[in-house]
Amino acid sequence: MRFDIPSYPGCYLFKDNRKKVIYIGKAKNLKKRVSSYFQKRLHDAKTQELVSEIVDCDYIVTDNEIEALILESSLIKKHKPKFNIMLKDMFAYSYIMVTNEPYPRLLTVRKVSKDKNLYFGPYVSGRSRTIVLKFLRDVFKIRTCTSPLPKRVCLRFHIDRCNAPCIDKITQSEYQTYVDRAVLFLKGKNSKLLKGLKSDMTTASKSLNFELALTIRDQIQAIIQINKRQNIDLKRTFDMDIINYFHDNKRILIEVFNMTKGLVQNQKRFEFTYKRGIFLEFIKQYYLASPLPDEIILPSIKESNLSSYFEKVCKRRVKIITPKRGKKQQLLALVKKNAKLHFSGTSQASQTLKEKLKLSRLPSIIDCFDVSNIQGDLATGSVVRSINGKLDKSNYRRFKIRGVSGPNDPAMIQEIVFRRYASILEHSGDLPDLIMVDGGITQLNAAKTALRNLNVNIDLIGLAKKQEAIYVLHRRTPVLLSKRSKGLQRLQQLRDEAHRFAITYHKFLRHKKTIPK
Repeated sequence: MRFDIPSYPGCYLFKDNRKKVIYIGKAKNLKKRVSSYFQKRLHDAKTQELVSEIVDCDYIVTDNEIEALILESSLIKKHKPKFNIMLKDMFAYSYIMVTNEPYPRLLTVRKVSKDKNLYFGPYVSGRSRTIVLKFLRDVFKIRTCTSPLPKRVCLRFHIDRCNAPCIDKITQSEYQTYVDRAVLFLKGKNSKLLKGLKSDMTTASKSLNFELALTIRDQIQAIIQINKRQNIDLKRTFDMDIINYFHDNKRILIEVFNMTKGLVQNQKRFEFTYKRGIFLEFIKQYYLASPLPDEIILPSIKESNLSSYFEKVCKRRVKIITPKRGKKQQLLALVKKNAKLHFSGTSQASQTLKEKLKLSRLPSIIDCFDVSNIQGDLATGSVVRSINGKLDKSNYRRFKIRGVSGPNDPAMIQEIVFRRYASILEHSGDLPDLIMVDGGITQLNAAKTALRNLNVNIDLIGLAKKQEAIYVLHRRTPVLLSKRSKGLQRLQQLRDEAHRFAITYHKFLRHKKTIPK
């Protein structure tokens, strides 16, 4: 199994033959991680079962591993993949909550609620969160007792870790000042505090108080770790879509990130022939069939007036934002990065095939045919289609061979190619840019005969399993592409899918034949 995956951090989504997500994982290097599943080495039984069901793989690129971890959990909670049992049931990130009380506390919670409390996070490292929570409580002497306030002091007061509001050792306004400082720290405005801590660590080291110096060092490291900002999470309670695109004046790929309560819940991708104004037209058409969020983050669009359009057409106000800086701008850039990577992958593969095979057009739509039989018995055929590298299940077809008896694969190929495109022509369907058959020159000539009988002229190739040789009409020798070629990998993926689809139908008919009527 071969997939066109970039070498970036992010999440990968394995899908089965029904396009259902069956496993979600994260990786520092997506390409290496995904490839590892298909290397010839021993896997445990669960992984072997997973690999046997993988048909397709999608991915979302992030800026770093922490973002990938947050995104992974968010996607698992949404899709509930059957092979993610451990993460699905056990993984949850946490938040630090500043309570809305006369004398606020700092608590750890697992989700954000719509209330008057303040929430900071999510935090990936439980150890770092615990260290910093203790640090904030100790440095700013914030209480840890339950509400209402007890009537006597606890041990924390005696070790100078609490200001003891329970016995009025501090006024409410003075106590709130300490809480406000903790909030400023949690918001990331901690440069002055870090500078003071580093000075204290140096002083402790010079005084040979190494234990204190190590403690302060751990606190500094925890502060740096816990305050890493993640673009994937915006800590919002409303819904938001981020949409961006990439094009080359011929094709345009539009990427949509759907965010719910600040976390990426879905990623959608659309590809069209490029023309001026198509991005704006897409935005308008997209929300006629999709829920309108509270905010839409977009790149700059001239003369769009989208807010008025949505208010008039969808009867709802939506905030349209084109950020110039900050977290939302970083998110918009991340979505463009994903669009560019997906565009580059499909574009490079198509261009390679066109140049190396001397095709008449760019092979955006490819059909692949295969047959399955045992000595001609219960002969079946299949055709599968990919559009810009993505399997298009709506254009899968399977056939019972009607006009061929005995083991004659070329004749079977000729029959199913003729039947498929005769049907498409009759119903004014879309013909492919390239047709591929599983086999060599004999199968290729059989398909050519079928097309000639239909008066159809489409580029035609054959992919033989031996040496993965590509046979092209009017060429004496087959074309051998590098195993790393994205074009070859696309053909192999499609050929393998056609074989799977054909043999699955053949097995079904064999099983059906053995069942007594």
